[in-house]
Amino acid sequence: MIEGWQLDAHPDVVDSVRRLAGAGVRLVTLTNGARSVAESLLERAGVRGPFERLLSVEEAGEWKPARAAYEYGLQACGVTAERSMLVAVPWDIDLRRAGGVQTAWLDRSGSSPYPPFFQPAEVEASSLVQLADELGAWRAVQDAERPPARAGGRSDASWVSR
Repeated sequence: MIEGWQLDAHPDVVDSVRRLAGAGVRLVTLTNGARSVAESLLERAGVRGPFERLLSVEEAGEWKPARAAYEYGLQACGVTAERSMLVAVPWDIDLRRAGGVQTAWLDRSGSSPYPPFFQPAEVEASSLVQLADELGAWRAVQDAERPPARAGGRSDASWVSR
């Protein structure tokens, strides 16, 4: 890390993370970087609490986009591919769709066309607020298609983010 440099959260992160957590969506990160970087970013933004797990490929033994990295994330969370969603960049989405994971793409610019040679995400949004709304709708569909939520009212659907 460059001394004095730090990654900051986008302005819409706090409200969107709280909205998702309030809807009972399990929030998890899976990073190619050190878990401590994700933890620091989320703590500075004031949203570390809603994240159930902060995972790093360090434990997986493979870097994303290798299948083993995502399988590690699913196993660590105790969910199947079909009951999870990955919010990521197009090349990760393309690879994970082939593995059965539901996917979402956040195009913050609102003008970046999705690469036509990749499989599209199930959910696309131009802001994190819109994505939170879309994921809430996705979760409602998932809930309608499976047995009741486990104790505590939280579903087994996870939002796995980069």
